[in-house]
Amino acid sequence: YKPINQDLGLKILVVAPTSALNSWLEELNEEGETNIRYLVGAKKKRQKLLVDPSGKWYLINKEGHRALPEIAVFPWDCVVLDESTFIKNPKAQVTKFYCRFFRRVPHRWILTGTPNPESDLEFFTQLAFLDVYAFGYSNYWDFRIGMFRQSSYNSYEWTPQEGASESIRRAVGNRCLIMRRRDAGVFIDKVHETRILDFTAEMRRTYNLVESQYVLKMPEQEDDEQSDETVWSIVQFQWLRQLCGGFAQNDLRWKGKIEEVERLLASELSGQSVVIWFFYNNELYACRHHLAERGYTCETLHGKRRLEEREEARQSFQSGKVQVLLVQQAVAQMGMRLDRADTAIYYSEPLSLLAKQQTEDRILSLRKKTALLYVNLMVRNSVDEDVHAALAYKKLRSSLSLSEALRIALAERMRRHGKRLQKPYVLEGRKRKRKGRKRVVH
Repeated sequence: YKPINQDLGLKILVVAPTSALNSWLEELNEEGETNIRYLVGAKKKRQKLLVDPSGKWYLINKEGHRALPEIAVFPWDCVVLDESTFIKNPKAQVTKFYCRFFRRVPHRWILTGTPNPESDLEFFTQLAFLDVYAFGYSNYWDFRIGMFRQSSYNSYEWTPQEGASESIRRAVGNRCLIMRRRDAGVFIDKVHETRILDFTAEMRRTYNLVESQYVLKMPEQEDDEQSDETVWSIVQFQWLRQLCGGFAQNDLRWKGKIEEVERLLASELSGQSVVIWFFYNNELYACRHHLAERGYTCETLHGKRRLEEREEARQSFQSGKVQVLLVQQAVAQMGMRLDRADTAIYYSEPLSLLAKQQTEDRILSLRKKTALLYVNLMVRNSVDEDVHAALAYKKLRSSLSLSEALRIALAERMRRHGKRLQKPYVLEGRKRKRKGRKRVVH
């Protein structure tokens, strides 16, 4: 392939979440690539790096287009969107930017392991970056009204019309390379464990009060002035989640999960490198303080630390200088290599399937042969169990959708080559039962 502009040479733009850029940098260096430009920092610095004629690979985070809109008109030979679900929301400015520009770039790629974590609607804008008519519609809103209908129970929920799912999966299968881990030779087992913990009597009374009356009040509080009340379900949900982490009104009231983490590190995970994931920063701070007091070497990744500090902390963990890495899931869920560890503990689970699967993959490596362990800490009869069950349901639905797209892609390839499958193609874990004779998929 010859570059568009012979004077400039080959120019490749990689757009990824901030947490994934260092992994790109490491892997490009491992491949012997040297002409890499990291488009971060002040605007003038980015502009200078962009026009550097010696550059080949240009790395920028997904928000970088705001500081450097010039990337929209630069003569790129290839644009890669890593973790492309960042453009799944059609209303987001970042989605509008990448779907509007780069139409004349000859090579456009999107990479993601979970393109549809919540709904098949999320396929549209990602494939629109590649082909605006991928589903036969030129915009998201026509696509939604043409292939989906509103639920009679929930006006915010859209369900596929008859035949729509098959059409969507055929489009995905025809335009995308779908590769399972075992197709790439990765046969690493994942072992999931749950540790069910019980509140103290006082914490259970507080939890039940919030759940039933929307009132947050500790047992020692006598007057109504010290209690918090709300009429909003989202606020109630946040209070319940914080109580499961041991916090009420920003104070640590219960150490059940923290003490369970310490027990794991002192027994079956003794001497092992471990990543611990948190939803809230106050949980992270409290757990780090507790572990540091007991002699465990710890580092933290959270939004209040600068990017340079986060990378130093990651390198310390990867090199084995510290045993435990405590991570706030929003800053490191995408692309960051934490494969020093074979174990991840979820102090509090993410609320989205995308975040859960991405955080699980941070400790995955093609070089590993041992099983990976994931430990979920949950409070009995609480929203912890509800979140866990909801994630399991979303995972099943998303996996079935991608498996069907894979089946359709295989059938289309066989048809193009004029061949017939000798046996019905069976999706892993599910057999399609038919009445009468077996149906052969062409």
